[in-house]
Amino acid sequence: MGFFKKLFGKFDESGVSPELLRLIHSCDLEKVQDNFKFFVKVTESSAKAKGDGAYYIKPEFVAGWTQFYENPSKETLTKWAQMAPEYQSMIMKIIEM
Repeated sequence: MGFFKKLFGKFDESGVSPELLRLIHSCDLEKVQDNFKFFVKVTESSAKAKGDGAYYIKPEFVAGWTQFYENPSKETLTKWAQMAPEYQSMIMKIIEM
């Protein structure tokens, strides 16, 4: 648990859409991890099938995912969305899978 959350009982949620926040607060974190593993597998297969080899994903998205994967919590999932705001709709789809 982060210092801010310990002190105030809540972590920073700024910059995250209300729809995504609702999903984050009600999601199963282990399922989100599994969904993202599946998403990566399908994306890699798709890229190979198209002959692209790989898709480019911004480092901020990868850094956010890494933090969430290593320490799955609603706080790190929210931070992931904050680090890569242009991917928030993708993160919503991964949570909803």
